Amino acid sequence: MEKFLFNATLFASALLLMVGIFRSSIPITAISLVLAVVSQHFFRKKYPKQTRSYREIIAAKQKKG
Repeated sequence: MEKFLFNATLFASALLLMVGIFRSSIPITAISLVLAVVSQHFFRKKYPKQTRSYREIIAAKQKKG
């Protein structure tokens, strides 16, 4: 269900952004930006940010290759 909500809000956001730009409508553009933030919320809920230190990044790169 979350995947559907993410895809739906992302699609609606992109569609409203295009419509808002072509019609020069600030309210429609603002709604599209709010939907983009909502879709980012759904994305970060499933894939949280992983903050790592520089040492951890270098160690992971050395371990990989």
